[in-house]
Parts: sequence; structure tokens; C-alpha cells
Amino acid sequence: MKVQAAVICFTARGRDTAVRAARCLIEAGAEASVWCRKKKEDTLPEPAADSGYKESEPGEIIELKESVRDWTGERFADSQLIVFVGATGIAVRSIAPFLKSKTSDPAVLCVDETARFVISLVSGHIGGANEFALRLADALGAQPVVTTATDLNGLWAVDVFARKNGLIITDMKKAKFISAALLDGRRIRLGSEFPVTGDVPEQMDLVRIEDVPEQMDLLQEDDETEQGSRDDVQAPDVAVSIRTQPPQTLALIPRIVTLGVGCRKDKDPEELDRFICRVLEEEHIDPRSIEAVASIDLKKDEPAITIFAARYHLPYDTWTAEELRAADGTFTESGFVSSITGVDNVCERSAVRSSDGGRLILRKRAENGMTLAAAVRRVEIRL
Repeated sequence: MKVQAAVICFTARGRDTAVRAARCLIEAGAEASVWCRKKKEDTLPEPAADSGYKESEPGEIIELKESVRDWTGERFADSQLIVFVGATGIAVRSIAPFLKSKTSDPAVLCVDETARFVISLVSGHIGGANEFALRLADALGAQPVVTTATDLNGLWAVDVFARKNGLIITDMKKAKFISAALLDGRRIRLGSEFPVTGDVPEQMDLVRIEDVPEQMDLLQEDDETEQGSRDDVQAPDVAVSIRTQPPQTLALIPRIVTLGVGCRKDKDPEELDRFICRVLEEEHIDPRSIEAVASIDLKKDEPAITIFAARYHLPYDTWTAEELRAADGTFTESGFVSSITGVDNVCERSAVRSSDGGRLILRKRAENGMTLAAAVRRVEIRL
């Protein structure tokens, strides 16, 4: 999905800079629009001849007729990046009423009219404002201004790492503790159940964690667990995993799990919901890692499955028997299922098919006319 960027300016000179900024963003792959404030008695100024802006390109200049506050509120709702071309004070006062959280606020930059400085104001890491500031400053020949502590000290930032890899940060307080530990010069352990590429930061120890429930059972046992057992399975400070983690670990969750589901006709939706949630809990699969639900096309309108997918805001993929038979792998066979559907297994095959040939992490679980399997899409984590 393209980044939706909004650029606002207030003067003729600012408009020239806004046009340049928008064009830079468009060339970087964003969808950018420019708004310009003018007084009623003024004419809307034309861009300078050397601004490089073409009216036929994306980013048509729009006359701002509403208040800057109202405009800002609308952009907080529909844009991932907001660029104010003008004084920092205007930007700060405009965004103040709409700030909620670093996990949800859009990236906000402020560029002075002469394009000398590009300042990262809000959502430097998760929203990508720092990265946008560096990129835009380079394109404009400006000086980037980034004030986040980890960036100033050249340290690894867990929220940037999570954003770039599409990971869900489960606890922002723990994320702050990780950053504080790095700023204090302490080492951290990063565990991942997926392949990791890139250079390992100086203060980090990279460890492999296995995606087996037995490890999680051991790590989450109470204080009576023998010390020797704990030493064998040491919890990392940060874990990239689809599995639930012990309390002391910051979990970063990739949404890469597909549930393959089957059930008898007109199955009670609540019973299916309870069954799926219980199995996920037993297998230590974090529900936030689920990206889709899948089944055979014979079940595309099955209420129990469609209600489950809608309840948890998950896409629901269905496949023909022929498409499921083409899935690569070794699956649990059932003659009865084959006689009804034309394929020997629905839940495992549909999970694998919808995860682009992913790896089965949960083989068929069956109970009272319901079946469940799970597959994980292949992913590589980049430092």
C-alpha cells in the first residue's frame, strides 16, 4: 500500500518548497497532495519556474478553504505522513489536539520555507518520520533534524526494527525499557524463530528460539522451576515469534499464520470460536499472528466460519478441491472427507495453500465435527 502524504503551505515561497517536497515524495513512491492557504484578497500564487512541479503529475495543488485545525484532523484520519511547510509553531499547535499515541499517530514533518531544515516532529520510529525526514532532506538539499535518543547515539531501535519487518509490538513499556537498556550500555538478547539477515548490532546477542510449545511451558512456569532447567532455556529480552512469550520478554509478532478450518454444516458459531481459541491457547499461538482463515469453497458461505473471520477482522479464503489437491506437502488423509469434498484433507491443505506454500505448525485437530490446522508463511527478518 502506498504512503498517503499531505503537504500544507501558507505563502508563495512556501508553496515552491511544498511542491518540491511533494514531488520528492511522489518519486519515492508515495501519493502526495499539496494544500495552500491564501487570503481572500490574494491570488493563488503559481509555482516557481524551477520548482519541477507539473500540473499533470499526481499531487494537484488544492486551495485550503477550511481551518488549519480542521484540515489537520482530517489528515490524521486519512494520511500516514503530514508535512508542514512553515514555522514549527504552526505545526505544533495544529497537531496538538489530535495526538494520541506513537503507535497510531501519523508521521509529521516540518520544513521551513527556504528548505534549509527538515524536522521530524512526531512518530519518528513507528510512523517513519525520521526516515522520511532523512529522505526528504537529501532530496531537498536540506539539513535533517532528528532528536530521538537511539538515533542520536547510533543505536538499534526496536520500534524501527518492528515497523520495517511488519511486526506487532505487544508492549510499548517494554519497548521503552529495551531502548533505555541500550542507552545505558547494556546488552540485550534478540531471539527469533525465523531466519535473521543483516549485521548484528554491537550491543546485541542474537539467539535462535524454537517454536515448540514445550519451551514456552518451561519459561512460563512459576519460581519453583529448577534453576538448571531455566538455564537451558533462557528467555530472550526481545522475541520475534508467533508464540506467546514469558512475561519478561518483549514479543514482536509477525502476522503470518493462516488457519485452515472445516466444520459440519450449520455448526454453532460460538462452539467453533471456542474450539479455535482453545487450541490456539494450548499450542501457544498468539492470536495476533493470524492473518487469514481458509477452507474449501464448499464452505464459502458456512456461517460458523464466516462469522469467526468477520469477528476477528480476518480475510476468508476458499479453494476448490482441485486447488487443494495441488498443495505441496504431506497431509493427514481421511477417506470420509475425500468422499464428501473430493479432497483427502481440507484444513491442512487450505492453510498451506493460503500461506503461499507455508509450513504446517499445527496439524489437523478434530473435535465434534470441527477441524483446525495452521500454517506459517515463510518470512525473513531483517536487522
